[in-house]
Amino acid sequence: MRIKDDIVTSILSRLENDFQKDIIESSIVILKTPDIKTKFSNFATNIRELTREVFHTLAPDDEVKQCEWYEKGESDITRVQRMTYAIKGGLSDQFIEEELEIDFNEITSKLNKVINNLNKYTHINQKVYYRDEQEGYQMVENTLMAFNNFLLTIDDIRSLIVSSLEERLYFQVSQALANDVIQEVDILATHYLIEGEVINNITITKITSKNIFIDVQGFVEVEHQYGSDRDFTRGDGVRFDRSYPFQISLILDINDPLAISIEPDEIKVDNSSHFE
Repeated sequence: MRIKDDIVTSILSRLENDFQKDIIESSIVILKTPDIKTKFSNFATNIRELTREVFHTLAPDDEVKQCEWYEKGESDITRVQRMTYAIKGGLSDQFIEEELEIDFNEITSKLNKVINNLNKYTHINQKVYYRDEQEGYQMVENTLMAFNNFLLTIDDIRSLIVSSLEERLYFQVSQALANDVIQEVDILATHYLIEGEVINNITITKITSKNIFIDVQGFVEVEHQYGSDRDFTRGDGVRFDRSYPFQISLILDINDPLAISIEPDEIKVDNSSHFE
């Protein structure tokens, strides 16, 4: 039975580091090596280890426990709680449902199904796979499919939440920008008028238990004036329009992520084109 390369490729593309990728790749190599009676049990053990490693990478213990939504149950941190952190960090269910208009109960149900399916293939009795090649390779395929679906589900749900939040942040950042002076323009002309700001992209780079980190990129439209208004009226002054790219890096409070204020020194304008 041939292992599906597309599933392996999909898994590798979503793993965080070389160690995790090595576990998958070495597990596949063992399966392809003849006369190894324990190859299926080794594979099952390796995937259990990889699953544990991925969970802890996506959701470190101290981060999960600092989330206000975290509740300690029979086990210290459940797999569903780790998966929940991986998709939303410390964001509350209420914020996701009311502000982002996403049904988090539906998300939780989906997470439970994915976790249960993954558990079915990573907590199995390994002894049966010493004897039957066909059954062993079927277990391998089912396990890889379940693990790939686990990674895809995290990506899909996180993308849904992040995209919705980025859309909400667009308006908030635009409003905050309109109220701030962009300092780097001060040195370029006697007088200037900020005619507008264009936000090209708002990217959430990280969500933790306490904060959301975002990068904002865009252009500021500026009318420059050299000389006074009287100079310009006499024909001695100059006015011209320029656009300058800007970047802003902000850290938002996880408990109120739409409360945005931007200090002037946080707006980094690239005015180098003015001097070319």
